[in-house]
Amino acid sequence: MTVVEHEEMSIGLAQRRLQDSVAALVDPVISWSGGRVMSTDSLYSRVRGALTKQSIRSGGRGAPQRSAPCAVDCLDWLRAVDRDSRRMIAGVAVVDPGSGTETVLRVLAGESFGPEQTGMVLSFVAALQRHARSGAEIAGDNPVRVPLRKPCPQCSSLWHRSVSGVRSWALVASEHGARCSECSATWTTQQFGLLAAMLEQPV
Repeated sequence: MTVVEHEEMSIGLAQRRLQDSVAALVDPVISWSGGRVMSTDSLYSRVRGALTKQSIRSGGRGAPQRSAPCAVDCLDWLRAVDRDSRRMIAGVAVVDPGSGTETVLRVLAGESFGPEQTGMVLSFVAALQRHARSGAEIAGDNPVRVPLRKPCPQCSSLWHRSVSGVRSWALVASEHGARCSECSATWTTQQFGLLAAMLEQPV
């Protein structure tokens, strides 16, 4: 997806991105499997549930209680999302102090913003997208992604820069195939041999 500068992006598009970013965190995941519609808890709920499970497992008798690494990751992620959601909503809308993070984010997604607030909304989007990516890693949603550290054969880009300015390798491979984050060119796993030849790498 091409990065659009703040000045060129309409506030309407920025708000849709905000709504999509909030949905990635707090909406149930709907999928189709075996002719049936399947519903999975939201990413936020699944990470919170993983924290509860890890806390129970680490509470056995006869040994000092300690948090499993996954529980630490879950807790850090939940705290970061909670903190950022409260920061974003401050000055934008009034919410009950007892409202949960999912409620706060839904209120944020339902707010209307003016054109002069486009930059602020996009900063919210960037932060929420970072949380969605790291949360998916914790929940085990994402396959292992390996940067190929070579220019993309399609667009020659070596790096991709996100809306928030974070630089990462453009060409990345996973068990599902390879993709360039800069030009969105893709290669299936069956095309790995072709991609390797284009990159002048042995298969």
